[in-house]
Amino acid sequence: MKHNIELPNSEIEQRISEYIHSEKYRRIARMKLIDGLTLECIAEVVEMSTAQISRIVKQCKKMIE
Repeated sequence: MKHNIELPNSEIEQRISEYIHSEKYRRIARMKLIDGLTLECIAEVVEMSTAQISRIVKQCKKMIE
């Protein structure tokens, strides 16, 4: 299931801050949804697998939709 969030970055940032309680998840969501980084790049930065990052991004998108 693909989640496309078509909102201005300011609205995405507001929703991330409001609905995502984990600082780690907020950081990952910002890197993907606002900065547009690839899963591979994010995984390298936060030292996690791309599969983990993919799951986190999907969860975050559901939270802010």
